[in-house]
Amino acid sequence: MITEINISEFRADLEAAVKSLESKYSVRIEFGPISYNEAILSSRMDAKTVVNGEVMVDPIVELNALRYLLRFGRKAEGKIIGAAVELDSGKRGKIVDFSNRKKNEPFTVEVDSKLYAIPLGVIKKFLPSD
Repeated sequence: MITEINISEFRADLEAAVKSLESKYSVRIEFGPISYNEAILSSRMDAKTVVNGEVMVDPIVELNALRYLLRFGRKAEGKIIGAAVELDSGKRGKIVDFSNRKKNEPFTVEVDSKLYAIPLGVIKKFLPSD
């Protein structure tokens, strides 16, 4: 039976078990929030292809981000997902995702190992690639 007490242990065991799948199939597997009751447990799982240690970016997401930038008269050199940016607060980060569904905050930026959903206006400038 699944209880609130053992759900954390279950998730830890599940994540440990998928580590071997990740290395065998060159993917990164991520789980979403777990929903459960005493009869069933469910969670979303995403498996993303890894090439040379980096997760591949969905070309449709990249294209949508580029179209969004162009619509607002902004330019970025090279890829948008993975691009280094400077925010209006002066902090530097990296764009890790884009979603058309999040109209007000379509970009996900990683700053100091934390993820933030932000609008385009917060991105002061795109920084040159390393």
